[in-house]
Amino acid sequence: MTKSHTPPSDPLPVPAVKNAPPPAPTPTINADTAYTLLYQDGMFLTAGEMTTAQNYLVNWLQLQNELLYTPGVLSGLSASNPSGNNLSVTTGAGFDGAGHFVILPEGAGTTITVPSTATNPSYLGLAYPLVPTPVNGMPYTVNMAGALYVANSIDQLPANSILLAQINIVNGGVDSLKDLRTPVDTRLPANLSSMEPDAAPSSRSAQSRDGVVDISGANLRKQGDSVSQVVYYHAQQTAAFDRIPQVFVTVRGNLPYATSVSDVRPAQFTLTLTAVLAPVADSAETISVNWLAYV
Repeated sequence: MTKSHTPPSDPLPVPAVKNAPPPAPTPTINADTAYTLLYQDGMFLTAGEMTTAQNYLVNWLQLQNELLYTPGVLSGLSASNPSGNNLSVTTGAGFDGAGHFVILPEGAGTTITVPSTATNPSYLGLAYPLVPTPVNGMPYTVNMAGALYVANSIDQLPANSILLAQINIVNGGVDSLKDLRTPVDTRLPANLSSMEPDAAPSSRSAQSRDGVVDISGANLRKQGDSVSQVVYYHAQQTAAFDRIPQVFVTVRGNLPYATSVSDVRPAQFTLTLTAVLAPVADSAETISVNWLAYV
C-alpha cells in the first residue's frame, strides 16, 4: 500500500489578514497562585516549602501563557508515517489550552503506533503530563515532556491536547496523514470585549476545538473574489459548545486572503475568504485555513 503524507508548511503557516485578537480568557486565579517563600538565613527547607517556591514560578508562567497566547504549535511537531502503522513526530514545542508549555524532546517519546482497531479517521495529539513519569536511574527526578496519543476522535484525546494530525485509515492500516497543526498566535493587544462585570470566571480547562478547512481556489481567480463556506466543529455536525464560541482563523501559505467569520453558532460558523491579490494564472489550488473555536 502506497503511503502518502501531506507535508506541513515549513515554517508553520503564516497568518494572513487577521481579525481582532481573540478575547482574553478568564481563568480561575486561586488565592495561593502568588504564594512563594521569603528566604531567611538559617532556614530549614522542607520538600513542601520547596514545592511552594516551585509552584509560584510554574503557576505564573502557565497563567501568563494562557492569557498571552492561543493554544497551538510554536515549532516542529510535524507527523510522518515511516512504515506500517508507526508514526514519527519531529521534536518541537507548543502551548496547550491551559497554558502549559508542552515540549517533545528527542528520544523514544517521538514515535507511536496506531492500533489496528483505530477508526477512520483517527487523530494524533500531544498532551502535557498530568502524572509525570519517573526517570530511570535518577532518584527524585520526573520527566515533564509531553506525550503522544492516538484517539478515534478529537474529544477522546486528553483534555487540552495540542492537535497534530488526522490519521486516515484503510483496512486497519495507516493510509495517509493530514497536518492539523495550528500555529500559536498572540492575544495582544488585549481584547476585553467579551468580559462582563457580573460574569463568573471560567474553568482553567476551557472548552476548545480546532481544525483545518480546505477551500477550492477555483472561484478566487481575481482580486476581490469571495467564497463563503460553512465549517462544522466536528464531523457529526451537532452542537460542540453550550454557548456561542469565539472563532479565530488563519490562512496557510504565502498568498494573502482577507478572512471574515460570521453566523457563529454552537455547531458551526461561516468562513468567508476574499482574494487580496490575483493568484497565479490558471491556478485553482486548494486553500487551507486553520481555525480555532473556544469558550
